[in-house]
Amino acid sequence: MPSGYDGDVYSKNSNNLVCIGIGLGDKAYNLDDLLEMKIKLMVVSDKKMPKGNVRIYDDTNNKIYGDKNFDSDLSGVYGEWIEIDLLPLLEDSVAMTDTLTANGVLKNFSLVIRTGVDATVYFDRLTVISK
Repeated sequence: MPSGYDGDVYSKNSNNLVCIGIGLGDKAYNLDDLLEMKIKLMVVSDKKMPKGNVRIYDDTNNKIYGDKNFDSDLSGVYGEWIEIDLLPLLEDSVAMTDTLTANGVLKNFSLVIRTGVDATVYFDRLTVISK
């Protein structure tokens, strides 16, 4: 395990896409009540990701919605743990589709890291703070 992790770490190697499902269990989070939703992750690669996008994927419609660049938009640094704020991505996504919420309550969703090079992505924890 890489140093700096807080708990259980999930990792995935890929030369194109790394996808992780974000399950909220039996918690019901109203999107309007969310103050923060962050995921701690680390991207390890000896090459810069030419397609370094972090996206919200909607498997109901098989579409990509929220889309931010890992290093430019999210201040990601390779080989270091960072926390990505998912709330702006979710808000952008929900503005484009009605399949990510039900009566304002956020459904489980998928987070996709588009790498474009050989990379390993480590995911550590999800932090959710709501009103």
